[in-house]
Amino acid sequence: MESLNRSSGVKLYNLKVSCLIVIIATVLGPLSVLIVQWFEPLPPWNGINQYVSSYHKVHSISILFGFVLLIGFVKFIAASISLGEKDQKGHLTAAIIYTAIYGTLAGFNYIVNSSYIHHVFNENLDVVEILTMNNPKSICWSIEMYSYGFLGLATYSIAPVFRASATIVNMLKINGIASVTGALVTFFKLSWVLSPVGMIAYIGWNIFIVLTMVLIIRKYKSATNGE
Repeated sequence: MESLNRSSGVKLYNLKVSCLIVIIATVLGPLSVLIVQWFEPLPPWNGINQYVSSYHKVHSISILFGFVLLIGFVKFIAASISLGEKDQKGHLTAAIIYTAIYGTLAGFNYIVNSSYIHHVFNENLDVVEILTMNNPKSICWSIEMYSYGFLGLATYSIAPVFRASATIVNMLKINGIASVTGALVTFFKLSWVLSPVGMIAYIGWNIFIVLTMVLIIRKYKSATNGE
């Protein structure tokens, strides 16, 4: 019995740590954008030439927080699955697949925008224009929104794990629906992501994710490794 309690405590501890990582990345990512824009302003997209002339490597800092967010979400889904029960196996298996797709797509975006495009400024501006996420019509925005659509499917799939709290279940499902909706909107209008509506949606999503993670931490705040 003590061994089972210890195992459960470790799982809950891992869940809380993953939630903290997500919170940190969700807060520091946008904050880093504001700080970088303050010291090295990057004007709104007005063509590739203006972008290249205004770009500085420091603009990639906020992209690096994307990796932290990705790691946090992957750990969160994994920790949640470890708490699942046998009757949830089908949903949890789907969550694994959705999370793998999310990690692959989002990871590609973050690698390209943090560690590739600035190396080819003097070689192929057409490639830069297609890939840079400063361009509202970049293919990477399609990839980004669909990747978070798959993450939304993952959070929707793991929601039953938290059935002890109807609020958490509903918030995870709402995130799933909202994320898939965002991907579908992108299907019809790609440039909406960097529009005022898109920015409001982005801010709202970040706040919603932080609140969800905080609720989960509070729900299991008494769990420790020794339990």
